Amino acid sequence: MDTIKTLFLWPVHATLSFVTTVVGWCILAIPCLIRLIVKGRKGYSNNAEIFSFFNKFPLGTHCFSSLVPFTAPYSGSVECHIRDLSQVEDTISCSGTIENYPWLRNPFQSVHAVAMTNVGELVSGLGMLTAFQVEKGKYRGIPTKITTEYFKKAKVTILACSSIDLKQLQSGKDIVVETVLRDKASGEEVAKCFITW
Repeated sequence: MDTIKTLFLWPVHATLSFVTTVVGWCILAIPCLIRLIVKGRKGYSNNAEIFSFFNKFPLGTHCFSSLVPFTAPYSGSVECHIRDLSQVEDTISCSGTIENYPWLRNPFQSVHAVAMTNVGELVSGLGMLTAFQVEKGKYRGIPTKITTEYFKKAKVTILACSSIDLKQLQSGKDIVVETVLRDKASGEEVAKCFITW
């Protein structure tokens, strides 16, 4: 049944996503150009600042999320909508949502386990990349281990949230970033990802 739904829904969804993104970029084009002229490349050197800037405009988060497939094509396959990327003191927070689309489901009518792991790694990775930018390139990292624990079937919109403590990064040791995946409506945990950097 999901195959039939996908055949009909995918073209409609792809068209709506494309139109939303194009309209968003039309709204953002002039402000982005002004920011580039005023701040130069430094205005685009920190993901949290870019997200904050985009978030001020209608469809800005859609436009920011549309950049993910250009930098991480596989992660773009889950169509994660980045909802937050911010720095408060020494903590970088990142969150994103994925919908229960037919093309992301397993045979049991729930979001596929690997799709949830993918969004967990994406959210933690965007947070870590931002932490590296905040630290002005002193550190680099790559995931060396990803572990996911599943608690229940995910049949609705999933909200993935992670946070990175910059003090941990400054220790120079491996960091395990926890990403919690919740049912967006009820707040129930459906899974947790642990990504070692």
